[in-house]
Amino acid sequence: MYIFIENLQSIHSKAFIDLRNIETLFGMIEMGMMVGIPLRSKQDIEIMRNDLITLIVKTIEFSGLVQYFKNNAQTNINSPSDYGVLGRIISELIDSKLHNVSVISFNYDLLLDVQLKSSEIPFDYCLDGEKSTSKLPLLKLHGSINWARNLKTKSIDPIDVFSYDPKERYVPANNMSLPWLIGSNIINKVYRDLTGPPILIPPTWNKTEYQKQLVDVWKVAMDKLSTAENIIFIGYSLPESDLFFKYLYSIGSFSQNIINKVFVINPDPAAIERLKNMLGRDIVDHKLIIYETGTSEGYDYLSRDVINLINP
Repeated sequence: MYIFIENLQSIHSKAFIDLRNIETLFGMIEMGMMVGIPLRSKQDIEIMRNDLITLIVKTIEFSGLVQYFKNNAQTNINSPSDYGVLGRIISELIDSKLHNVSVISFNYDLLLDVQLKSSEIPFDYCLDGEKSTSKLPLLKLHGSINWARNLKTKSIDPIDVFSYDPKERYVPANNMSLPWLIGSNIINKVYRDLTGPPILIPPTWNKTEYQKQLVDVWKVAMDKLSTAENIIFIGYSLPESDLFFKYLYSIGSFSQNIINKVFVINPDPAAIERLKNMLGRDIVDHKLIIYETGTSEGYDYLSRDVINLINP
């Protein structure tokens, strides 16, 4: 991988590419998988892609640690505190019975998945479409580090986030923050009948290579956007390279459904402007509520305002 980056330095005389941006590298390698890269075989490119996914997985696992608490015979597993607040907000919306709640995620990590499981909120990745109306749709448009291809069925199989036992690699104390190594286990071929690396998709406009794999997830996401009454954007930067979601949102806007409110939690003014440029003028002028802050403070504001959604 580092040899590949070093070789890419030569293109700087002809084009500007931010080689320190892992999403840029991911997108370039994916395009190389489709059209080839000069002086590189298809096998070389596939090795680079798998190496980069391994780097992404390791980075995610060791930067987003899971809280592991053991008290006598009871074990509690939770994500960091911000996710606990988000889990409570989701739970309140579901319990109100006034709203059908869905989550669209662009993250590869498992922190929300672990928190939902810990909060006893049943969820469904909808890899085969929406099969259950009793489970929260958790729609991970760019894949997830606990998704792998089944060698026999060729389907994408998710691994239960609580199936991982940290005692495989550590001797957990009563209160520890641990990496949740499901993605690494996929790479290391721990799971029978599953092959790695995990299913991850770069945030670029062209996702046609993955159409057969994730089209059901994308269809459910488009349906949820088309029927949404309230939308909450949390920390989403809408990168310029990811026109895919902009198109998906636009297609969902063809419906006759009327949006009540759009909430945005983001400390980045540039990201907020990109979102405003994507949204319709009526939403921006009359229905947009912006919290230009980080997630911790933003969740506090959102918790207060969600009550108004629950009891309109």
